[in-house]
Amino acid sequence: MPSRMRPAAVLAPLVFVVGCAVQVALAFGPSHVRSPAAAVGLSILVGIPVAVGCLLGARAPGTPVGPALSWVGAGSTFHVLLLCLRPEPET
Repeated sequence: MPSRMRPAAVLAPLVFVVGCAVQVALAFGPSHVRSPAAAVGLSILVGIPVAVGCLLGARAPGTPVGPALSWVGAGSTFHVLLLCLRPEPET
C-alpha cells in the first residue's frame, strides 16, 4: 500500500470502532436511547463496507477504492448514530 493511503486505510476502522462503541454505550447505558439488539445489528450491517474496504485495500494496495469504501462505512456509523439521537416527533 502506498504510504499516502496508509493513514486513510488505518483511520477508517478506528473511526468505525469509536462509532460502534458510542452506539453500544447508548444502548446499554442508563438512558437506553435504542435497543441493544438494534445497536448490535446496525453495527454488524454497517461494518460490512468497512471490512470489505480493508480487504480491498490489502488485495489492491495501489487503488484508493479500499480506503474509500472503508470511510463510507465509518461515516455511515455516525449517520446512524445521529438518526437515533434525533428527537421523535410528538403526536
